[in-house]
Amino acid sequence: MYVTMMGAAGLTRATQAALLAANYVAKQLAPHYPVLYSGRNGWWRTSASWDLRPLKEASGISAEDVAKR
Repeated sequence: MYVTMMGAAGLTRATQAALLAANYVAKQLAPHYPVLYSGRNGWWRTSASWDLRPLKEASGISAEDVAKR
């Protein structure tokens, strides 16, 4: 139903917005958390993989804790 209601143009716009948002967040966090994987030319798709092991060592906050928030 969602796909039908959105239509091709709506799905394209939603995808563009999701990619833009993901890359904005990834670029903002990159100086603070090492990135384990990014796509071609340093772009992310809808999520990035950060190395949060240093965060866990320093604070005890795990990747699971971050994911839950």
